[in-house]
Amino acid sequence: MSNIAICTHCGLKIEVKTHPKLISCPMCHHEIVLSHALHLATFDIPHATLMPILRLNLHEAVLKNDLNAIYQSALDLQGIIPGDLEADYFFSYADTLKNDTDRINTFLTTAIEGTAQSIDHVGLHLIYHAPVNTFDRLKAFIENHCPDHRELFNRIHDLRQKKDDPFSKPPKHLYLFGAFENSIDLKEVSLILENKAIPTWFTFRDLRPLSIDNYPNHMRRIISNSFAFFLWLSPQTIALDETKAQLNLARELKKPLIVYTPDPVDLGELKLPLEQAFVITELNDAFYEFVAAKLIEQSDEAKTAASIFDIEL
Repeated sequence: MSNIAICTHCGLKIEVKTHPKLISCPMCHHEIVLSHALHLATFDIPHATLMPILRLNLHEAVLKNDLNAIYQSALDLQGIIPGDLEADYFFSYADTLKNDTDRINTFLTTAIEGTAQSIDHVGLHLIYHAPVNTFDRLKAFIENHCPDHRELFNRIHDLRQKKDDPFSKPPKHLYLFGAFENSIDLKEVSLILENKAIPTWFTFRDLRPLSIDNYPNHMRRIISNSFAFFLWLSPQTIALDETKAQLNLARELKKPLIVYTPDPVDLGELKLPLEQAFVITELNDAFYEFVAAKLIEQSDEAKTAASIFDIEL
């Protein structure tokens, strides 16, 4: 017997004949929890069409670490998909910091249901942003759900315990930007670069909670202190209004633009000066060594950052 499910990311109607725990959407290719998709199909069609907007609202709010927007966006998603892992976690996170509740500890001790990607996203965000006093419960959560992140958890927790929080300082070198969906990949890029003594900064890891009024000035300071702007170009990045805002700021501050395009994408209305950028299609050892060598070679010289890549914006 077949049933109708609705993708909890793009809103596509999907006919399902078997009932595994997880299925893959044939249109957006996200892995989704089938029970959530079947639940969504019980609503009127307008709820399905809202899914891409609701996800985008939440991801933009997380990108800016805007607690009010995270709280409301997660609440909106919870109203349509009870039990959605990202909605439940980010609501708990925002409510804990906004209203001084203990909700995040409740989340950490409650059984969860999600895809591998959503569990990874939540695990990484917890490591970098959960209140430090959640250590024991957070450690158990990482052990049970994200064992590959044990070493990262221990290292970051030790850093966050120190009086001088290194993530509160602006970067001296490479600024990394991408959509929420690219955060796991950006973390990998960051680790490789920092192992080569190239400091990096990206919002998913480093941005502390800010009021929305302080956000623009803070980002100007962060980008101003970077030597170049690295853009992970994906369909999700192009869909973000924040992409246009940050690219305009990078142009204004005359930051060299490094664009990574793992797959062909339609730029749509995004005005991206690819002819003036350092464009790469592969993050290989040659690229990392090139950046490290040029940075070390010129870090103490009174030369413009653009000369590192022999380009001008």
